[in-house]
Amino acid sequence: MKYQDYSVEDFVKDEFFVNWVKDKQTEADHYWKIWIRNNPEKLETVNAAIDIINSINYKNQYELSEKEYIEVFEEIVKGRTQDYQNDQPGKIFMLNKLVAAVLVPILIAALAFFYYQSSETKVSAKETTYLAKESPIGIKTTFKLEDGTRVKLNAGSSLRFPDKFSEDQRIVYLEGEAFFDVVKETSRPFLVVTNDVVTKVLGTSFNVKGNSVNQSVEVALVTGKVSVSDNEGNSIILQPTEMVTFANSNIEKKRFNHDLITGWTLNRLVFDKADSKEVINKLEKWYGVKFILQDGYMFKGDYTGVFEKESLENVLKGIGYASAFAYEINDKTVFISHH
Repeated sequence: MKYQDYSVEDFVKDEFFVNWVKDKQTEADHYWKIWIRNNPEKLETVNAAIDIINSINYKNQYELSEKEYIEVFEEIVKGRTQDYQNDQPGKIFMLNKLVAAVLVPILIAALAFFYYQSSETKVSAKETTYLAKESPIGIKTTFKLEDGTRVKLNAGSSLRFPDKFSEDQRIVYLEGEAFFDVVKETSRPFLVVTNDVVTKVLGTSFNVKGNSVNQSVEVALVTGKVSVSDNEGNSIILQPTEMVTFANSNIEKKRFNHDLITGWTLNRLVFDKADSKEVINKLEKWYGVKFILQDGYMFKGDYTGVFEKESLENVLKGIGYASAFAYEINDKTVFISHH
């Protein structure tokens, strides 16, 4: 279940969230502040959960283990306190205090949101004006942010960012792929949020690619040093020429082919053992065209090649010759068939 779908009870039982409220771990603190700012509609739910965790304080005040705490909380929420009372008669006083600590904050949360303003841990819904840049299919866009950071958006990608960064950090939200050349500021880390993955840097150049279909994220470091974290609490440190991929709870760290990953920033169209699906998807996005495969034709085998500032027709000639297919270009439509 994603955090966007969490209820108060889900947050209270989430170890990553509870550790953030209790211990303010550095990486967790960055993640949750970013997540809340990006999901303002969950602010009330998050603050209600924070109240419950702070009110119960189950390790110090009640001397309950985490397992006992969860069991008691579930009993309270499900309304089955009688069974717990019969099974644990020595803890009935503790249970009564827990009932008050859990149910009263929830009631207050529902009736009076102003209560949350007093908590030191809570995050306020401070309004920030956000801007957005989009690169349509077939177009790459280069621009600078207000701190001087240079961004190159690949085709079919978008970036959302504040008109003015805060005093303690610089946060942007990416959909698709972008290359960042970040201005170094030791007092304000630069964070890129993509599909619940956060890339944190001070000053460096790196490529980030998010896939909205399978929610995967690739981060490749060119210069400097970055920290990449996901919503499961995993954190990876990258050195130059290293990349990490987060996909379906799997994490893979490896070296990368510089030309294959960042060649697009220099208008180099690069294929490395690409099958027909990958070739077509990349060409559609690169040139802003639509492919139609006649009779469902897909060329066999893999294709490897590099094209630099070449026209679509020249690229198709090269690939068609190697992969034995015929093509016809009609405006923004490309027809592919058997040779």
